[in-house]
Amino acid sequence: MTTLLGEVTAASREQAQGITQITGAISDMNNAIQSAAATAEESASAAEQLSAQSFQMKGSARVLSQVVSGHTLYEVRPA
Repeated sequence: MTTLLGEVTAASREQAQGITQITGAISDMNNAIQSAAATAEESASAAEQLSAQSFQMKGSARVLSQVVSGHTLYEVRPA
């Protein structure tokens, strides 16, 4: 009976250690997911800014092209 009780105690201790390791791994995964989400938000914001800048550059390039073609700034039509 003492041997069986000792084996149950050892098994319980091993399970507790395994649960502690799993809890740590889940915590690490949660941190990685939160970091990835923050990076995704930053990337989306940067993409929006680049899109707006691209639109502005396209308009400026069109105006510059018209001016180079001999049109005055008064003749250049906005987009």
